[in-house]
Amino acid sequence: MSNNIEKNKTLYQLLQGNIAVPDYQRDYAQGRINDKKIEDTRLKFIDDIIAAACGKSITHMGLVYGSANSALKGFVAVDGQQRLTTAYLFHLYLAKRLGRDVSEELSRCLSHFGWHGRMYASEFTELLLSFDNWSEVGDSLGTYLRESANYFTVWEKDPTVNNMLVMLDAIHGKLKNVSSDFLLKMANNLVSDKCGLVFDYMLLDKDTDEFLYQKMNSRGRDLTTYELFKQKFQSEVALSEAFKTKIDNSWLCFFDSKASVLNLETDVCYQNYINETALFLEIRNTNDNFFYVSAIEDSKLKGNRTDVGFIPFEAYSELVKNKDLVERIFDWITINFDCVESVVASLEYKGETNQLLSIFNIPTWSVRVFNYAIVQYAQKTDFSLVDKDHFWLWWRLVHNLIANTNIDSNNIFNIIKKIDEVPAEGIEDYLMEAKEEYFNIFQFKEEKLKISLSRGNRELISVFTNLEKDIRFKGQISMLLPDEETITADEMVRIAKHFECLVEGRYDASIIDFSFVRTCLTFYVEEDGEGLNKVFMGNAPSHFRLEDGFPAVFIKRMFRDYLHWLASGKGCDAGEYLVYRDREWMKQYDELSYDRKKKLYWVKFLYTNGDMCKEYFDRSRDKTFLVRVNGDMACCWLYHKSYRNEEDILIGTRRKEVIETCIPGVENASLRHEGGFQHPIYKYLFVYFDLNGIWFGIRQNSDCEVKMLPENTVCSSANYKAWRWFKSLGELNYYYEHEGEALADYLVRLKEEFDIDVKRFLQQIGMNLDNFNGR
Repeated sequence: MSNNIEKNKTLYQLLQGNIAVPDYQRDYAQGRINDKKIEDTRLKFIDDIIAAACGKSITHMGLVYGSANSALKGFVAVDGQQRLTTAYLFHLYLAKRLGRDVSEELSRCLSHFGWHGRMYASEFTELLLSFDNWSEVGDSLGTYLRESANYFTVWEKDPTVNNMLVMLDAIHGKLKNVSSDFLLKMANNLVSDKCGLVFDYMLLDKDTDEFLYQKMNSRGRDLTTYELFKQKFQSEVALSEAFKTKIDNSWLCFFDSKASVLNLETDVCYQNYINETALFLEIRNTNDNFFYVSAIEDSKLKGNRTDVGFIPFEAYSELVKNKDLVERIFDWITINFDCVESVVASLEYKGETNQLLSIFNIPTWSVRVFNYAIVQYAQKTDFSLVDKDHFWLWWRLVHNLIANTNIDSNNIFNIIKKIDEVPAEGIEDYLMEAKEEYFNIFQFKEEKLKISLSRGNRELISVFTNLEKDIRFKGQISMLLPDEETITADEMVRIAKHFECLVEGRYDASIIDFSFVRTCLTFYVEEDGEGLNKVFMGNAPSHFRLEDGFPAVFIKRMFRDYLHWLASGKGCDAGEYLVYRDREWMKQYDELSYDRKKKLYWVKFLYTNGDMCKEYFDRSRDKTFLVRVNGDMACCWLYHKSYRNEEDILIGTRRKEVIETCIPGVENASLRHEGGFQHPIYKYLFVYFDLNGIWFGIRQNSDCEVKMLPENTVCSSANYKAWRWFKSLGELNYYYEHEGEALADYLVRLKEEFDIDVKRFLQQIGMNLDNFNGR
């Protein structure tokens, strides 16, 4: 077929001649109501058109094609009538809103579009052209038109008329508050050669089977994206007869079988896999996927029909350039998919949602990388028949790396580059020497350790695999792996049983044992990270995962200690161990230096205030917890992980005693974080206890008059007439007594200094305390 395609044509250019929508076309559908998908698409489509009309972006509306009609002296739309109608209504709306201000060129050409052979739709379009004064329309353009004396109620029987009214209302909803100057700018852009709203345009040759498309539309079935792609692909690309035959035979049968499993149309699965293949070829070969990701992602959102889903053919440029490779990929996947899928399914973690079948529907980025890795495996094995055992060993390692790495459009380049390095042969040797980058570094280290321990021992690998699939671990079992250089399969099984004995249901998603979590925290050490201030608690099993720091690191240390305790013969029950460990830690704490006690006081606080902490823990068991530690000041809080407001705080350590000392009678001192407490005597003064210290402030909405602001000591801001820090961090610890000082004595001295400083501050801003009347 030799149809010539003209690129990037604007509707204004097409309207230089007549455009007719023939009577065999289905009704205009983009204004349908009671269909959430179409409604969302409609609003997104209008946004895209507005962005293009404003010159902010390019909105490519795909291919429209049709035949010449000598009687109409114009173009008869075979496909694309939905998009053409929407674009026409947008042009018409701007022209009618602008009235006399619109350019003569745009106003003149609007009469060149019509629905041929449909009386009601044709009459209604003529009415739209005759209407003026759209600038006076209120909130509903549809109501305005229906209330016109020239509107015939019989038109309401025509779905095309009704849907055009809905679309016009949607356009009006977006633009009703926009100024005339801005509308004029958009209208001028639309008639410009630089217009960003464009089509690809194809006039069918006389020998083209237009009748096929007429039959589809007369049955009410619009062309799918795949049918359009196939038409375009076969007309633009030189394909062998064998390639063409596979498209409609072996490949079609394959995608039909996958579609039946997913309860989808065959064309959807077919086109989605074409899109995914095009996507990874573009990313791999050009290092620039933004345009193509956007186009392909939009096709997922908008569906598979040409009236709502369209992808510029340029998105398939690398697929076209590599058509021989594409043919081999499709041949290989058609023959080997079932074998590959069985291996992938056998290694899935319990509860994993990254099924390979998703590549034919709406895949995650992880599934996309799964597919890419598998295709790379095929290419590196010269697209030979899959050796199931060999692929199993290879996929187990690759799957662990991919599944435990957060992947999105921002890091997909680097992930693909790393996969390109992975060989099909000798993967274990490669991973042992490979640089730990791009994939989850903890997972990378774990895979190296497991390779070192197993060294081809299939029995031990089998034990590792079974543990990896456990929902508790999801591929991350380093907390079970020994420090020794060797281990047998039996020893690994025994260690796993000991782990279950210790953990059991104590750290389960639905039942979290506070005592178990508290004991885990005793294995915190300063070396976990300088400035560490976040420790996650709760919401298992995901927080067994290594990247979270806690509890994986702490549980691993506790488990090692538990194994030593078992080996020492001190006991054999996990419950006994937890009691023993708690008692030993409290003894060790009493022997620590002053500085170490300060740093670990937050852990002791969980012990000495156990009942209160457990009460909050139990009350909010369904939430994820966060411990925040503030360095030398030994401030510790338990939050809900959401940390959305001040009331999320659950517990504070020494800060509570400090607040209650400085602000006598304050309620819920432990339940507020960085919130202001009103001073019990100076009612307009608020005192704040934040992470860095204590400060006083007079709010702007106070009726207290501030007379002066001495430099360097007192400041003002948008919310405070005056404020100042209390003392300096060098003079007081704020939340902790000094070394050698009893807490009670420290609090007395703190209170004295605090009261003196408050009075000094008030005097600095001109307050006469002798005449204070408690305002």
